[in-house]
Amino acid sequence: MTERTSIFLGSREHRGEWRRARRCSTVGRITDEQGRHYLWVRVDPPVIGQPYGLGDREISELLLLAHYEGTSLFPISEFPLSVYIYRALDDRVFQDRTISSANLELAAWGELYQTRDEAEAGANPTDEG
Repeated sequence: MTERTSIFLGSREHRGEWRRARRCSTVGRITDEQGRHYLWVRVDPPVIGQPYGLGDREISELLLLAHYEGTSLFPISEFPLSVYIYRALDDRVFQDRTISSANLELAAWGELYQTRDEAEAGANPTDEG
């Protein structure tokens, strides 16, 4: 899959780091042992890794899974699209293109948007200044 930058990740459910709008470059598809398909993305800006025990190492690659039955990431069925945001516990997943649930950590819930403005507005629906 050719990398492209055209979607943005935000979160209405979280505060702080996950609420920040991030540009997503799609990299590919990764499948787990149950046949679920995750969208592999590189995010900019990266996620701070310290809360995950990574010290000063940032998280730039995430795996997204459609949150609701009947919605899809292949192709993206709607915007905003609610997703589970996972991080891989082992970087070999990005070489193998398969993953076991034991090597996944649910990091957050979020939404995919078509533009940065939509991601920022969706992540801050009631914030004033």
